[in-house]
Amino acid sequence: DTDTSVSTACYYQSVIQRCTLYGEKGGIYFTQAGDSITISDNNFPPLGEIGIYISPVIGAAHQVIERCGFQGNSKGAIVLVGCEQAKIRDCQIEQGVAYTGLGGMVRLDNCKGTEVTGCNLNSLDQGDCIRLVNGSAQNTIERNTMNVYYASQSHIVFGATCGSLNLASPSNRFLTMYTQAGAR
Repeated sequence: DTDTSVSTACYYQSVIQRCTLYGEKGGIYFTQAGDSITISDNNFPPLGEIGIYISPVIGAAHQVIERCGFQGNSKGAIVLVGCEQAKIRDCQIEQGVAYTGLGGMVRLDNCKGTEVTGCNLNSLDQGDCIRLVNGSAQNTIERNTMNVYYASQSHIVFGATCGSLNLASPSNRFLTMYTQAGAR
């Protein structure tokens, strides 16, 4: 358990696993991240703004986020900027706090070849489940369960500046708890 955020540049191989992170600004914040980052089996209570933020150096690949639990981060559970071939797998993401982010509990910003698979995303307060923006291309979203509370929320948003060849597979399950006309 830790009461501070991890905020650093990392290179080569970094592993963070089996932690409960209580950071005020966020749980894990990597800038200039290198290759082979594995973040697994961690818990992120509803205290931080962002659960995981990764922005790698150019050409870095192999960021893996798996089996993590997020209980409400006001600016998003997972924010990836410029990542290539990242994997987000089997995470439980709850958005039960007032959302103040830029859109998306999982946000892919200029990411390429990222896979979001097997996650359970529950947006109970004003946030979209997954948002792709700023040239994100060739990403795959499959076998997830996405639940929004209000009909004004979206399960997946492909932003206007999003790249091409993104795939939202029919294997995803889309739920809306409070049904209103116009649910997406």
